[in-house]
Amino acid sequence: MVGFFRALAADFDGTLSQHGARPDDRILDSIAALRGRGGLMILVTGRILHELHGAFPDVEDHVDAIVAENGCVLWTQRGTRLLADPVGPELATGITARGVHVRPGDVLLAGSAYDRRVILEEIHSLGLDCQLVFNRSELMVLPSGINKATGLYEALGDLGVSRHSTVGLGDAENDRALLDTCEAGVAVANSVPALTTFADLAVQEPGAGALAGLIDRLFTANSTPLHSRRRQLRIGTRPNGSPAKLPSSQINMLIFGPPGNGKSHLAGLCAERLISLGYCLLVVDPEGDHQGLGALRGVVVIQVANGSPSPQRVAARFSQRFMSVVLDLSPMHPDARHSYLEALAAAVDESRARCGLPHWIVADEAQANIVDLRANSALFGGNAETGQWGMCLATHKPELIDQASISRMDAVVAVGPMQADDPLTFELLAEVSGKDVEAIKRDGALVQRGDAYLAQPSARGESGPFHVASRVTEHHRHWHRYTDGTIPAHHGFYFLNGPDRVVAVARNLREFRDLLDTVPHQSITHHAQRNDFSKWLSGVLSDHAMAKQTKSVENQILAGQVNESEGRTELVELLRRTYGV
Repeated sequence: MVGFFRALAADFDGTLSQHGARPDDRILDSIAALRGRGGLMILVTGRILHELHGAFPDVEDHVDAIVAENGCVLWTQRGTRLLADPVGPELATGITARGVHVRPGDVLLAGSAYDRRVILEEIHSLGLDCQLVFNRSELMVLPSGINKATGLYEALGDLGVSRHSTVGLGDAENDRALLDTCEAGVAVANSVPALTTFADLAVQEPGAGALAGLIDRLFTANSTPLHSRRRQLRIGTRPNGSPAKLPSSQINMLIFGPPGNGKSHLAGLCAERLISLGYCLLVVDPEGDHQGLGALRGVVVIQVANGSPSPQRVAARFSQRFMSVVLDLSPMHPDARHSYLEALAAAVDESRARCGLPHWIVADEAQANIVDLRANSALFGGNAETGQWGMCLATHKPELIDQASISRMDAVVAVGPMQADDPLTFELLAEVSGKDVEAIKRDGALVQRGDAYLAQPSARGESGPFHVASRVTEHHRHWHRYTDGTIPAHHGFYFLNGPDRVVAVARNLREFRDLLDTVPHQSITHHAQRNDFSKWLSGVLSDHAMAKQTKSVENQILAGQVNESEGRTELVELLRRTYGV
């Protein structure tokens, strides 16, 4: 399969069929072309299934699924099943007794919109939980809560395709739910005005012309993106109070900035919000920062040690209920990652070709694996056979990314305070946004800690500074590396017993905790007076939240509110609760 989209869900009357007849040969040829490329065709209609067969006897030969009766009935190669309990026969009897004709389906009743008053009165008189759905001059009586969207969900689930990989096509009032369910919605010519306004794309051609053009545009190797106005990735707030946002699919993005300024926070925020929108993600997490995403529904955290689980088993998770995977590579030795990522690339490539999943690959600390990411197409969104989009790179060394890769970026975000003497930052932002470097520098002066600058083409959205939104899951700053690993000597914590005498050196958090328990009390007092503990946690570990809590304890020791022993105990307990040491 080529392109981002995997399925087309189309209405029948007024969309594929004119005047209720069998679709003409040009439409059927376009459907055959779509399916020949590996795409799926789903017919979503308000028609009663046996009436559809009357107009289109060989319909099953041309489609992969039929959602009939406006979402009440589903046909696939596995057979036909009802998706709701039938509307009670007593309703049809009561309506008919009043001289109004209705046609019973397997679940719904179909009639004329002109008879809606009589039908509604009978529903009320019988105390039924039903709804009326209009399709131009036609009317359908359905069980409450059933529509084309609910039926399409069932069809896509049976076919193993995400709604975010699906395009909806329709023309009437009852097609709004269909278009809203799909990643992008298209209204054909002569659609009702409300649907034309709601759709992401309104085509000017009816029938065959609309379908052929849509398939050529969206289901090819060089397809152009179709972004939904209804699905935007909101990542913060601009100075004027408006949201900072960008398209939630069919783009690539780069997040960069100095260590400790929030690039991993922002990458995790993007992952959170994409997951909440229902997208399927692979988060490549070299340092174990994003384990907190496992608290979200539909997300599994997998730790890789000694090459297990295999890349094939990891990739298999995507098609299992469209799960997202956080791949924690922190237990794996860096020298073993290259071959593992290479195998993972092939497995992800196959998954994307087969079912279009994952929609996004978020690679944090990309500088650690930048060679691996460039060496394969699947982990860098460069393979036209599996879709060119859906890569989010977070790195503090954007200079390692070559120009060809930068040219694939549709959005670039620089986090933290921007240094006026850093030409690379402003060149990247200017190249993507098309704005003048000097104008970006002026706006960049507003970017402080907790802020960022978003650059994107003006056709896709607004560029400029914004304040980064808060997250709902916890961001772990690869504490395992500081817990039991070895911090470089110049970053260790040197416990002093006075101004000059070194009594011990902590080269990781566990040693720091142990030494807090054992060093002379004079050392605790000395460092608390200088706020050395909090400065080390902030400066070396970039854990500003923990540093703030530690400084509070230091100030209590300095003010005499707690004695040295109590302060020592509180500091040790803080370390235990925060880092598990």
